[in-house]
Amino acid sequence: MSEQDASIPHFILLVTFNAVAVGAFTASMPLLPMMLPDGSPVIFSAITLIAFASPFLILNPILTSERIKACILSEVLICGACIGTVGNMLLSFTLLVAHRTATDAFLGKFVLSPSVARICIPITMAISGIGASMSHLGIVRWIEDSLRSLTESVRQLVVGERIAASELAIGLGAAVSPILFYCVATTRQSVFVPFLIAGCLQMCLSIRLSTVLRSPTSGTPSSDGIASESTTREGSQWMSSERFANSAYGSIRENDETIFKISEAEALLDLQDDRDPGVGHALRFPWVWITLFLAVIASSSTSFLRPILAPRLLHELHEPQIAVAAIFSLCTLTATIAEGRMILLIMDWLGIRNAVFVGLLVCFCGFRILLEGSRTIFPVTLIVLGSSTALTLTVLDLSLTTHIPTNNASNSLNLLAGFAFSVGEVIGMLVAGLCYDGGDGFVETASKWYHFMCIAYVLAFIPYGIMLICEHVFPSAARRVVSYRVPL
Repeated sequence: MSEQDASIPHFILLVTFNAVAVGAFTASMPLLPMMLPDGSPVIFSAITLIAFASPFLILNPILTSERIKACILSEVLICGACIGTVGNMLLSFTLLVAHRTATDAFLGKFVLSPSVARICIPITMAISGIGASMSHLGIVRWIEDSLRSLTESVRQLVVGERIAASELAIGLGAAVSPILFYCVATTRQSVFVPFLIAGCLQMCLSIRLSTVLRSPTSGTPSSDGIASESTTREGSQWMSSERFANSAYGSIRENDETIFKISEAEALLDLQDDRDPGVGHALRFPWVWITLFLAVIASSSTSFLRPILAPRLLHELHEPQIAVAAIFSLCTLTATIAEGRMILLIMDWLGIRNAVFVGLLVCFCGFRILLEGSRTIFPVTLIVLGSSTALTLTVLDLSLTTHIPTNNASNSLNLLAGFAFSVGEVIGMLVAGLCYDGGDGFVETASKWYHFMCIAYVLAFIPYGIMLICEHVFPSAARRVVSYRVPL
């Protein structure tokens, strides 16, 4: 059996665990009003969600570092599975005790008072976040390292397919989990039951992971495969910097011949040094900072709705709780569709940078519609759709600017994009909680964020508009400006 075939069962197991881990977090958002004791304010919801999201910000540069060798990736994944199991089990236990203390005055006074529950719930969510981040970031490295025995041309194709399959499974799991968790919680009359079930499932998967990932055949590239990788380069023809820049603003279809028909001599020259130059190299390009700023805006716009959307639907619009869970499921499903085939069609039609700004414009319009009426589903869908489009193209835009190829899924460009995404997640949720609990209602809170987006969008659009004009009037000068690198 080939190395590629042997890794398929391990890959399926990793994807399943990762989908369960992220799905449990996604399901917790519509359940937070039921989970939090004594009608806790929105700021506590934001802190609880941030506790889960923060490990991605902290662990991302560690787990994507080249210092994490392939030999310990299996340990990282197994530890992530175990930690995720502990987080979910502790969360279910905390919710169980909180539920019991709500009907028992003695227990409520001495065992788990509301103030203690407010501390325990974010801590358990943080533990779950550590496990999920270790699994999510470790699986990307594991996919790459487990397939290094393949030739370069085949390996890049298989790695791309498996990462896409992993993200699709996570998206579908996160879309189904809010309704599934809500139905289990309501039928059993206890919100801790679905998290207990998820914890038990993760426990079984973590035990299985500890056996399959430590087998001698998992993720161990052969010497023949490494030799063939170093000598077989015909499938890796990178885009030259000037020709790659042509796809920045124009249609991908219009530039197919310009981009992909690279001579053999140029391809061999580009491949002389395929090492990742690092984050410092990427940050020397001014456009990289604009791209990261756009990623922060897109990420924070989506996370801004998480802590305040459920209270808005439940208390202000008096929607049933199942409708709240359905809207969160719809948002995740919309993001999954936007990150799949749809994004390829948008790139083919508009070009990479145009698609990023159009996505942010759609997000901006979504907030505007949200402020004008009581309708929620349509504008929220627009916000998620627009921000997901902008976020998905962040790495491609960074590659376009820095000329660093994206043949490695854990290189410096993905590190920067992951960092911007995590920062935006934290900013959006924290600002929403502070504004909402500061006395503002949903409309006032969303209005403040809308005005912030106006300012941010204008600041980002000014350099983009200049480059767009120059691209049509002085194309050579525009490419030089976009590719300009600040000397150290």
